[in-house]
Amino acid sequence: LIGSVWGFLEATLGGLLHLSPLPIAGRIMAPIGFAILFWGMKNGLNTRQIFCVSVLAATFKFFDPFLFHMPFFHIRVINPANAIIMQGLCFAVVSHIFKKLFASWQGTALVAIPLYPVSWGLFCLISLQAFHNEPGALAAGVTGLMSYLAIGTALTVAALSLARLWTVRAHYLDVARLSIPIRVGVTSILVVLTFIARAVLG
Repeated sequence: LIGSVWGFLEATLGGLLHLSPLPIAGRIMAPIGFAILFWGMKNGLNTRQIFCVSVLAATFKFFDPFLFHMPFFHIRVINPANAIIMQGLCFAVVSHIFKKLFASWQGTALVAIPLYPVSWGLFCLISLQAFHNEPGALAAGVTGLMSYLAIGTALTVAALSLARLWTVRAHYLDVARLSIPIRVGVTSILVVLTFIARAVLG
């Protein structure tokens, strides 16, 4: 369910943001993804399960080859899937090593600081080495790159702080309180809605 929520948001909100002439999608969707992973951690997911959430969310990107008759490993599919999985990997490692820091507001903000730049760096490394694709931010010069990372980091800190507030005060965000049929039903609905939304957004 948690992975499907993330995948749905990536396919819908992320798809809309990619239509913007400004390169803002990554800086907005990555913090949202980290907030969802934080939600998963607060629901008791362990390190391996947190990473699996990101892998599941990334699979939603593979609707596009079926909908738009593009190659299965098209860069428009691989790049965002790669970014999502790197987010999951970074959050899983950081949450495992520094789990106690998430007990306080200050600790949560502190842990959030390296998430965006490290996950983005890993994404760039894989994109360059495995797929020979240069992410746009790398061509923006040092000032542009630093601005890109600073904004993404600030939004990640804000997103995790808000996620911490919501999970503390909103008990309906506790997935364990939902029955298995409800979880399966909501997940199925999200998959169908994602497929429809991607077909509409193009």
